[in-house]
Amino acid sequence: MDFILCRFDRRFCIVLFDQWRSVLRQIKRYTVVCTILSLISSFPALAQSSPWGFEASSYIWLPESTTGIKTEAGNVDSELSVSDALDQLDVGIMLTGVAQRDRWSLVGDLVYLNLEAEENTPFGQLYSKLESDTTLFILNGYVFYQIYHPSDVGVGLGVGARAVDSSVETTLRPGLLPAGSDKVSDDWVDPVLAFRLLGQVSKSWSASLTLDFGGFGSVNASDSTWQGAALIAYQLTDSWLLRGGYRHLYIDREADGQSYDFEMSGALFGVSFRF
Repeated sequence: MDFILCRFDRRFCIVLFDQWRSVLRQIKRYTVVCTILSLISSFPALAQSSPWGFEASSYIWLPESTTGIKTEAGNVDSELSVSDALDQLDVGIMLTGVAQRDRWSLVGDLVYLNLEAEENTPFGQLYSKLESDTTLFILNGYVFYQIYHPSDVGVGLGVGARAVDSSVETTLRPGLLPAGSDKVSDDWVDPVLAFRLLGQVSKSWSASLTLDFGGFGSVNASDSTWQGAALIAYQLTDSWLLRGGYRHLYIDREADGQSYDFEMSGALFGVSFRF
């Protein structure tokens, strides 16, 4: 369970509800998004004169989420299971794109989730129902340079950014008290440093490990954030691959004077097309 501080009739009440509803809604268009999309749109023209290689992937990430919020009364910790998140999921889009030339790689990764839920409130008869509409948008963008590349192994270092836009709209249906609603949103961009390890295990099998860390408390960025993904791939044909693995995301942040941290960890499955 997470919490959001909601204000109704000049009184403050603490509403407890699932993690995915604690941070999120209203996607705003980042400049970084436009920049990455413009780069991607220019790749075909570059490919006519340069030996670029491309890979597009669609995947399903099934994370369990945990959140910790620092309050005057102490820390409030919460958990959202995979099954609960799937029950509440309305829309989910998860895509990755890679462009590579020689030792250089450009990587973009998009996660968009919209969750809608209705449940009983923690206030007994004061309100009849708690409804929430939650949106989470995460865009990761990296530039990698391969510093070590023997025949079957590649080691790359990179820089990039993680843009996050999140909001939640909650509505308390009337009970003994009249209805009330509130909307909380937050958006920011975290600069990150990244590391990537690629390995060809056999003719058909390959593996990868990607790590990033950043935030550094700069401007409106998180105090700290890191992400790790370990994947294995099986090559079905020259163009098609199946992927599976595990991914973890952690963010420690302060917004509007409220400190919180949240984690998303779980299995990942997808399919990739090379061209």
